Amino acid sequence: MGQPETTNYNIDMKNDIVRSGVLCTRDTVYNRPYYMVVYNEEDGKGKTKWIAKNASREFLTERAYNLVKTAKEIEDAFPEIDAFKIDFTIDSSENVYVIRWEPLEKVINMPRPMTDKEFADTKSFAKCTYLDTNHILSDGAYWNTLDQLGTNPRPLDYSLFRDVITTDIWNKAILEMGYTEVNGELTQKVGNKPYVSIDYTFEGLTPSSIPAKVRYKLFDYYEEKLKEDKKIHNNLEKNLIFNIYDFSTEDRLLKLLEYGFSDEEVKLIKDGVFGITNNIIKNYHQICDQDKQGLTNLGDVRRSVRRNQPLYETNVMKLYKYIEDLLDSIKKYGTPQYTRQTRCTFLAKRMCETLVEKGYFTRETMYTFTDSITTVSTELKRDLKKYTFGEMTKEEFNKLYGQLRSGIFDIRTDCFEKLHIEPVQLGGDKKEMFQEEKIEGKLLDADILKKALSDIGLSITPERFIEFIIICYKNKDLFKFELTKSLNLLLEVIIRLGEVLGIAREDMSYLEIHELLSYHSRDSYIQTIQSRRDMYHANTYLVLPDILFSIGDIDVISLNRKVNIKL
Repeated sequence: MGQPETTNYNIDMKNDIVRSGVLCTRDTVYNRPYYMVVYNEEDGKGKTKWIAKNASREFLTERAYNLVKTAKEIEDAFPEIDAFKIDFTIDSSENVYVIRWEPLEKVINMPRPMTDKEFADTKSFAKCTYLDTNHILSDGAYWNTLDQLGTNPRPLDYSLFRDVITTDIWNKAILEMGYTEVNGELTQKVGNKPYVSIDYTFEGLTPSSIPAKVRYKLFDYYEEKLKEDKKIHNNLEKNLIFNIYDFSTEDRLLKLLEYGFSDEEVKLIKDGVFGITNNIIKNYHQICDQDKQGLTNLGDVRRSVRRNQPLYETNVMKLYKYIEDLLDSIKKYGTPQYTRQTRCTFLAKRMCETLVEKGYFTRETMYTFTDSITTVSTELKRDLKKYTFGEMTKEEFNKLYGQLRSGIFDIRTDCFEKLHIEPVQLGGDKKEMFQEEKIEGKLLDADILKKALSDIGLSITPERFIEFIIICYKNKDLFKFELTKSLNLLLEVIIRLGEVLGIAREDMSYLEIHELLSYHSRDSYIQTIQSRRDMYHANTYLVLPDILFSIGDIDVISLNRKVNIKL
């Protein structure tokens, strides 16, 4: 069998080459029907692009279309070979030059997870779910779903996250702070991957005092900037949305004048975000008192359920009641309070970051200040180190942290009290190696801070401002800590329900929370689990992007990293 003739080009043309890389005619990870292209961008950074074999021409750039066309010519010339690896270059006129090609033996011998027809049907269904809202979707915008759930959560994980936060609680919790009411659900799942609606994020984090006409003009500006640089979707609140007023907001507002905003419109936006910021800082003690009362109520419900020893219960109806009580308490006393405190902490952190950006304090000075704030997380790290090196008993550690789990919504993970960590035995002379490093707490210079606050028009004393920062940093961890305890008990009761019904927790993870509370029979649950498992595993093989602007982004996916294709 002969190879297709390699295209040669003149030596002078080498200076005209704008890209080189490798194209595989099937995905090298799971042998899926994608063209997989690995290449370097002009800045030298590696990227990987997946192009579905049935992608429509309208979704392909000229460069991608020429690459696919070249690959298809080789595939058509040698139909008996299932997969190829093709080295290529592209010149400034978008001409593709094949340097060499070879059969991709490892992929040829790799089993396929499903037929190409089944894969196409799975992808089509994912497109249909996306078209239900047709918003811009991001996996990293507001309520970062990657941190909370990962990219491939089980149905129970995702449905719990939705139920307790993103259906409407995320928005209702911050309305009293001055933000805009949103009539829609924040998250949407495409395949197995959870996304956040960029459209609702824009709307829900915009001050309600800004007139509707100006708000919609602002949303158009946001979308235009996001299309110019998709990478900022991971830091929308920091780099794009006007949702709070910090020490760099004035500079960002001036840029709006270059995009057709009038002085009056810019002032309306400024007044809106300044009003929210001023309100949060001046009324933070009142917000805290209100939210801490919620935490008290959350703990009361949790302790009440625990006293009934639900993890030893055999009555299914009582277990349902415990699940409902815990879920209701979380939605009423847990996640709204955590949502507000998260918003306040974001403001506090941006204030600290922009004090550095504007040159009021050095990065080292700010780090010394913020890192000296003792939070639940720092205490947990300290006590985990103590337990690990035998300075705290397992009973003492579990009394404080045993009700926490690594996967806050994941029924398959164990809480700390069920994990076995073998303490390390150290001699007296070696214990000094593991002494906790203390960072000396140092408050920010009051005179510098007074000038900075005056420069942006915040009439608050430096002492009150510092107090606000410290309490915010502490509270976010505290509220998450208490919320996690209740979520953990909820998941443990669900595990117990599965045990009584004879359903393993691995299988319970395929049920959505609303289905679990529908009082179905065991056989009905098993049937749902089986169909949900099949769909879940089919969706696992989809390649999905970080951000979705259209259904075309489900067919052509770019990642800002290289995938190893050495086979």
